[in-house]
Amino acid sequence: MKSVQYYCKACGAALGESKGLTHCLECHTIIGNGRSFCGQCGLNRAQNKCYNICSTCQASFEEQDKQVSEDIPLSTPSASFVSPDYIGTTVKQDIIKSSNQPIASSDSSNHLNINNHKVKLAWLLGLGCFLLIGSFLFGLYLGRNKNQPETTDNPVAVQNQDPKEPLNEDDPIKQDEPIDQDEPEKIEPQEQDNEIYLDEMTLSETIGVSNEGKPTDVTGKQYLNHYLTISDNGFHDGLIKVYLGKKYSQLSGVIAVDLNTTNEDLAVITIKSDDSVLYSSGQILKSTSPIQLSQLDITDCEWLTIDVDMEGKYLSSKFSVILSDFMLS
Repeated sequence: MKSVQYYCKACGAALGESKGLTHCLECHTIIGNGRSFCGQCGLNRAQNKCYNICSTCQASFEEQDKQVSEDIPLSTPSASFVSPDYIGTTVKQDIIKSSNQPIASSDSSNHLNINNHKVKLAWLLGLGCFLLIGSFLFGLYLGRNKNQPETTDNPVAVQNQDPKEPLNEDDPIKQDEPIDQDEPEKIEPQEQDNEIYLDEMTLSETIGVSNEGKPTDVTGKQYLNHYLTISDNGFHDGLIKVYLGKKYSQLSGVIAVDLNTTNEDLAVITIKSDDSVLYSSGQILKSTSPIQLSQLDITDCEWLTIDVDMEGKYLSSKFSVILSDFMLS
């Protein structure tokens, strides 16, 4: 005969004499489950001296452990034993019990469906990235073509076409007129407020001319603004040629020997207005002090020429001068 259970074997709570309970009113454990307390007297089995027999009521733990919830008749519990905490316990225990039941083939089916969804999501993300990159590259291509000027199959006609007139493909191609190689092309001077520095003008012809760096003359002075360096490097004279168009009357500035000039060299600096010599320095050395030019008359000057000629051309020789604050007014 099976032992009668008066106490919850999970928490040791008293269950009373009613046999209609299906769950413990304290811990809501299904009646018959649990091995922590004696179901007949409520003794904590951890304090029991004997392993298989309760030391208080002499009940058999082995027989109690075989007793499961299915052996207890299920019926509605007495109202005297029902507490507010008990409401919904049976439903919750049934849900927990059903959730522990193994699922046969639905797990593999759900797993396969999840994998299919992942594959579709990855494919859609890849397609979206491809479309985004393609649209970006296409936008760059359109922007580049928009910034490029329109071309024509007739380059000679475009070169001779007046910029104020539209290009007409039916017009005959005009042949370029021969250009006199001895006379450089005239360049209209820039608009100025009656005064302009030489380094701000468009130079028509230059040889050995630079305005980069921060040159230093033989006295140790460094030049930062409004200067040009002109050099004879042993092969060619240093040369500056600029078109004035008879719009200036005076020229002023400073000529200083560059510190990079070799020690043994001599040079002559000449300034011309068309074919007339306005200034000649005579022979100057590396030790020559800076030369001040004041109000050279350049009235009716169309082409202004500045020449640096080193006496004796040697591969290892170099004579450089600094034209500082050359002002035309």
